Amino acid sequence: MTYELVLAISSFGINFPALRPKVVSIIEDFVSTFRKTRFSFSSYFSLIGLLQALTDKVSILTNDLFRNLLSVFDDKFYNGVEQAILSIGNLDVEILHTFQQYNSEFSSLFFMFLVGKLCTSFLCELIGGQPGESLIHCMISKGENIREFDAGEKDLLIYLFDISLRNIKYVNTSPDTITASSHARLSAVYLIKATSLEIISLGFLNGIVPIDEFKSYVNAYLDQISKFDNSSEVFEIVNSELLQSIFAAAAILSKTDTAVGYQLNRLFPSILSIPMLDPASVVMLTSSVIYSLKPLSQDEIVSSIYGLTNILSDPKDVHSDKTPENKSLQSERDSAILESRPIVCRNVVTAVGEITQEFHNESLNILVVTIISQKINKTADESNLILLEGLASFVNIMEKREFLIVLRNVYDILNNCKSQSELDRVIAVWVFLSEIIASDPKKKWLNVYLDN
Repeated sequence: MTYELVLAISSFGINFPALRPKVVSIIEDFVSTFRKTRFSFSSYFSLIGLLQALTDKVSILTNDLFRNLLSVFDDKFYNGVEQAILSIGNLDVEILHTFQQYNSEFSSLFFMFLVGKLCTSFLCELIGGQPGESLIHCMISKGENIREFDAGEKDLLIYLFDISLRNIKYVNTSPDTITASSHARLSAVYLIKATSLEIISLGFLNGIVPIDEFKSYVNAYLDQISKFDNSSEVFEIVNSELLQSIFAAAAILSKTDTAVGYQLNRLFPSILSIPMLDPASVVMLTSSVIYSLKPLSQDEIVSSIYGLTNILSDPKDVHSDKTPENKSLQSERDSAILESRPIVCRNVVTAVGEITQEFHNESLNILVVTIISQKINKTADESNLILLEGLASFVNIMEKREFLIVLRNVYDILNNCKSQSELDRVIAVWVFLSEIIASDPKKKWLNVYLDN
């Protein structure tokens, strides 16, 4: 109920400027009650609704209202949440169960995460971000055009930087019963670290965080995710917003320290080879890699393409070791490769496509088409069709030789279909290719396509 009420009243203040001072005053009065009252479970839930509504309508916040709200969330508050959990009654248990519907858990960490989201939304608004845009994406997309804060804004950013450090200390020093006793709590820890790192990154861009301090944060995270083979924790990071924040922070640092850009470029393929990234995350990670590649040489961009395509396992390499003593182990390995290959293929195609579109030049286009074509065989399996569809998406930036290679791949796979289902999948890619060719205003390849 609090969420809906605050959302409604905030909308009035945003849409009707004459009402804004009154709306801000009402919200101020409501916030002040949380600094004076002894918290019950109902007041905790009311505060959750307030935080979520103000995050959605962040433009209603003034600097003073924002600071007053944040002052509620100190160590005493977070400790109070954990104490309240230990003393819950039977009626309160039912309320807590509602969190499970959202894969969350009522805890101090949940509040800390909500506060972090509010802070990053407020800062994103401050630097001219779009509604719903994340702070880290806004910083990367604006790049060197991000505006510098004035003295008052820098003072606020210092305040938020101090809160971020306090939050990191809280999650790093609290016992496992608070930070890792459930999957929901562990996920909240990663989200808290993500928002904190975003605020620290903005602090670096505004000269508040010294480069050596910022570098220590970034390097520690990069070192952590570089050991994904030996650390199950990194797989949790992959499924959180923290990975995107780490890549973006590293990209921001790479403008000052190009060695970090090289490091990020080398690390990217190993991250994409983890078969659990969703397409949106791949695009976000790639945007950070592109940001870090811009000050580097053309050779480094080519190296990035090679590094990404090299993780595409060649189907001919499967079953390569058939010695009896390795037969069982090899069978398990082959099964894992074949199961994950379509996901990895899609990750690579997405990343390579983003990079190619950004650094569009003829030699790079030829390289991409040639390498991906070499990874395609003549069978209509899912991986081949993903690679083929990826090639099809590049046709409008190709030269004739590369376009003919794509057509040859389509026809080769089409002629090797062994079932109706395989034929249907190939035709779907063929239709996709045809639609791209037809939608090109210049009709660049229409006649070549029809002649072949």
